Amino acid sequence: MGFTFGLVIFAREPKPGEVKSRLAADIGAERAARLYQGFLQDTVAAASRLRDARPFIAWAGASLSSTAWIERACPGIEVFPQQGDNLGERIADAWARARARECERVVIVGSDSPSLPVSRITAAARHLRGADIVLGPTRDGGYYLIAGRSLDPHMLDDIPWSTPEAHAQTRSAAERRELRVDLLATWYDVDTVDDLRFLAAHLRAIEARGAPTPCPATRAALRELRLSDCPPRIGVVIPALNEESSIGRVLDDIPPELASEVIVVDNGSTDGTAAVARSHGARVVSEPERGYGAACLRGVSALDRADLVVFLDADYSDHPEEMIGLVAPILERRADLVIGSRTAGTRERGALPSHSVFGNWLAGRMLWLLHGQRATDLGPFRAIRADALMELGMADRAFGWTMEMQAKAARAGLRVAEVPVSYRRRIGKSKITGTITGSAKAGAAIIGMALRSLCWRPDRFV
Repeated sequence: MGFTFGLVIFAREPKPGEVKSRLAADIGAERAARLYQGFLQDTVAAASRLRDARPFIAWAGASLSSTAWIERACPGIEVFPQQGDNLGERIADAWARARARECERVVIVGSDSPSLPVSRITAAARHLRGADIVLGPTRDGGYYLIAGRSLDPHMLDDIPWSTPEAHAQTRSAAERRELRVDLLATWYDVDTVDDLRFLAAHLRAIEARGAPTPCPATRAALRELRLSDCPPRIGVVIPALNEESSIGRVLDDIPPELASEVIVVDNGSTDGTAAVARSHGARVVSEPERGYGAACLRGVSALDRADLVVFLDADYSDHPEEMIGLVAPILERRADLVIGSRTAGTRERGALPSHSVFGNWLAGRMLWLLHGQRATDLGPFRAIRADALMELGMADRAFGWTMEMQAKAARAGLRVAEVPVSYRRRIGKSKITGTITGSAKAGAAIIGMALRSLCWRPDRFV
């Protein structure tokens, strides 16, 4: 049987005191080692299910004799020692070894992301048909995967490993060499006890929607660990374009006890939006590319390890104080995605123009007919679990963002709920519903996204 790509798993011998040091500081070295053993078992099991991959283990341990169980779990896997003075050198060496074994395309993953969907690995290999380098970024600024057809051994020199700049600097190093870089959707790895809680919550959510547990060995280790629950971190993302007159009122009405972090994304404002937002306590990031989806994506990437993400408009048409009701179904573990329905709630007269009401009706019909999801609104005021957002791999950078989220959620089997929300006339003129051109562009983008989403396939965990 021929293999289409080489898959190298970076792993360490799961000995107490030698693995997951940051995690061990909170749960103890013995528990951290047992947990890492589960990570590694699940990662190797995932590799064994990939028929098109030739699997390898790049091993960091005192002896290769301790890897016999890996070879039993994944027959045919080849184990070789990691060599190099730093992670960059070890990656380059592993890459060269896989290439020497006639693997034209090589995908390298760590063993710190036990829930990583196997479809992300095959997607990386597929991207290499056109790209030189593929990176899978993590939410902490690193990456869970690097893949390529060739590798300059010096490309990874001077990368600040284990820092929030690792992914960005690796990408820059590749682009300086005029290599085409493709990015996979963001995922997460497990380095700290907060990451571990995030993983545990994600696995519970997957089980709650009736899907198989993607990493059973890790799940069993987590049950033995009995982690204490902590209040979820709620991040708020507010795209803003010339909303100087309204953004302060929006920020003032966000319940301070609810939001752990508020990000305002300045989408190219020419007024004082950014300054007002900062003066009201928000963190402001810039996204010069105009587009609602582009702004939302930038805001999500700027969040600091949020467990739940709330999206909110900057024009004061939404009621930020109703955020408590919006996130309640998620906090009560009844939903993964909650849409604030303006049509089911109380609307100020004239707040939604007639063409917007019709557009919402049409979008709802398309969601039902094409994707099997009943919806009364594509409202911008919404909340979603951060892990569910990663599963959706959001990509739209314009007006199709809300439809993309709801259509993909339906296809991924996420638990979707609606709650009625109030809606008032916005402050200032809408860039979308306030003009015929803006409304037409938004309508075309929404319809197009509903149709394109038919081709999207959810992440495959097992």
